[in-house]
Amino acid sequence: MSANSAATVLPVSSLFQPSSEAIPVLDPELKAYGRLWLPKAWVELTLGLGRCHPSIKGDSHPSSLCLLYQAEKCQAGPHCHQIHVRREGMAAVRAALKVPVVQNCC
Repeated sequence: MSANSAATVLPVSSLFQPSSEAIPVLDPELKAYGRLWLPKAWVELTLGLGRCHPSIKGDSHPSSLCLLYQAEKCQAGPHCHQIHVRREGMAAVRAALKVPVVQNCC
């Protein structure tokens, strides 16, 4: 995958729609949004990825995003129990979901 494809801008609505081309991920920094459906192409193989499996209801159980990986500090590599998502892609998602701060002044 090229660096440009990881930073591809996704429609915000696609982040909340289950897809066979995406996996459910919980981002601790975006808790209010719940699970985000991120492209499988952005995800590296970890033990946490193995926990994203279909449940009896046909739904998937989301794993948590590895914040250490996002900070380039995760040393567990493929043994990490969380999801490793490409940093450029996650940065684009976070930027797209930022809500402008409304300042009330008098």
